[in-house]
Amino acid sequence: MQKRISNPSITSSPKEPIEGNSVILTCDAAGSVFTRKWMKDGSDLTQADFILHDNNRVLSFQRLKKTDKGEYSCKISNPINSMEAKHDLVVNYGPENAQIKGEQNISLGHTITLTCNAESEPPANYTWLLNGTEIHNSPEYTKKNAEPSDSGNYTCQAKNIITGRSSSSVHGVTVTVFPEGSSGCSDGCIAGIVIACLVIVGAAAVAGYFIYKKKKRPKTSSNQTVGGGGQDNTAYTGNKELNYVDIAVFHRRDGGAVQLGSQNETSEYAQVRGNNNPPSTSSPPTYDAYIQRTKRPAPQPAANVAELYAQVRKT
Repeated sequence: MQKRISNPSITSSPKEPIEGNSVILTCDAAGSVFTRKWMKDGSDLTQADFILHDNNRVLSFQRLKKTDKGEYSCKISNPINSMEAKHDLVVNYGPENAQIKGEQNISLGHTITLTCNAESEPPANYTWLLNGTEIHNSPEYTKKNAEPSDSGNYTCQAKNIITGRSSSSVHGVTVTVFPEGSSGCSDGCIAGIVIACLVIVGAAAVAGYFIYKKKKRPKTSSNQTVGGGGQDNTAYTGNKELNYVDIAVFHRRDGGAVQLGSQNETSEYAQVRGNNNPPSTSSPPTYDAYIQRTKRPAPQPAANVAELYAQVRKT
């Protein structure tokens, strides 16, 4: 008497298959079983991937590969009914190709960041060593405020707790006091120096500009007027210090000399004053007018004139 099929199942041996090892999948069910059909991910299996025996009850892999991973199904049938069992085959492998990513030259005080990665199923556990001494356990290692003692060989060890296998990689790190091409200043230090230089250059430019303007300023020429005989010349003169000159002898262009009178004669003085104010509308007296006012007799040439002298009196 035939019985209905019930409780179909697929079991794996070992329960945690490992790449490169043999694996057996067994399809069982309660009731009367007549046929079994295996499929992977909804498609028929190729004979090259497996071995079937015991009336297709057992599916075995001699050497498990990563590509064998997938969903396996076993359909059990008899004239009364049919049922299907499914099993996800996970291929455990690795770790493989462990690699470390990160900078090799780190500036003093900066942060060291290293990341380790390896191909593994399940994901590997990571251990960091510095020059052989264990320092950290995680895929990423971070060290702030790097010091010279942080220089050395960083080793990342990746281990798979299922496969029992491991893989490692070494990464050299050098902590430099002054990075290559740097003056040793931090970014803030460099910015401060630049600002200070700009301030100094700006101050020098402003000072140079005012000095230049001062040198280029034209000198004011004082207007001189000549008066005499008690004439009021305040229209052309300012309040300047007065200088008086006695001129006894004039030298002519032809080499001769003209004596203007005896040295002990009473002298009349020409008042000369500097005036920085703009000239007035009136004009100073001419030389001829001055001569008429002084009424001095015509000068007589002197026979023996040894020298020309000028008596300057300051009052």
